[in-house]
Amino acid sequence: ADSVSLWVRPEPFDFGICQIPPPSKINTGNLHRLAAYAKSKGTQGWPNMSYRLWSHCACTKLHMTEDQARSYFESFRLVWNEHSTSEALQWADAYSRCKTDTDRDQLVQQQVVPIPQFLLFLHIQLSMKISLKSKLMTGDQWQLVTHAQDRRSASSKKHSSEQAHMEYISIHLLELVQLLVEPDSYSSASAAVADQTISVNAISALEYLLACELCSGSRRNLRPLREVALLQSELPHSGYSKITRTFSIVKLVAWIRSHLTENPYGVSATITNRHKVATSFPLHTDGRRRGRMVSNMAISPNKYFDFNLLYYNCIQHILQGFHLLQLQACCICTHQEIERDEE
Repeated sequence: ADSVSLWVRPEPFDFGICQIPPPSKINTGNLHRLAAYAKSKGTQGWPNMSYRLWSHCACTKLHMTEDQARSYFESFRLVWNEHSTSEALQWADAYSRCKTDTDRDQLVQQQVVPIPQFLLFLHIQLSMKISLKSKLMTGDQWQLVTHAQDRRSASSKKHSSEQAHMEYISIHLLELVQLLVEPDSYSSASAAVADQTISVNAISALEYLLACELCSGSRRNLRPLREVALLQSELPHSGYSKITRTFSIVKLVAWIRSHLTENPYGVSATITNRHKVATSFPLHTDGRRRGRMVSNMAISPNKYFDFNLLYYNCIQHILQGFHLLQLQACCICTHQEIERDEE
């Protein structure tokens, strides 16, 4: 029988978390109110919310500044993969051609975001608040963190961040799934969580945060979460009802938790499994540690390299022939350091 594996997608956390403390008004209750308000505005707010409506809600209800509201909106669109890369580049080109702030504002006003995924995005911004609490240090302590220490702990930091993302999703999974309940049927005063359900379309929104894989023997295939949850073999566990065509929230959350695991294609797993890359050129380092490269390209459909302690001139050789490459844990050095090393 096929086995199911679920893991937290790294992109929403690595690239979608705004590096500013989230407003205190961002909480589960207010996010439900935001969804209800958006749906009351008809096509302007549901199922896609316009920037104009988001800006109004963010500034008047969540007490954000206009700059914060735009930052959240654009950060989500960067990670949200509904549109193709070419469409994103076309929009960026149109934005760069705007001559005045008025032209740019008018272009931004035309953009929309899907409410279900956007609510999940807003919720995980709270992980930034937790991160700030756990990493608080004084000015003197900050200066003691040297570049060498940063490089030595790069892989361990990445591992801890992946664990933190998985822990956040696991702890808040019920809240996240409840955000996908239709505003018309959700009641914050209701104590009967066991009676709450979400639609099949809502399951697709969870794919913003969760990746899914089916394993059959040695074959491993990525599949949409919605498709796997509707498999005949998974229906008794995922909580789907053929009568109402909805998922029971309690059963769905239990099913997700039972299959949630570490990202098998993540940086930590790749380093642990020692998927190193052989090169035909020397790997220049800082003289204390030998440079290395690891890659999951042999096993993963989402290709990336992880560069550790490599200088820019080495990376130039590696990038030849690649159209798109995700870089993790890169060592940054100046041109003077490169010249000095080459001497």
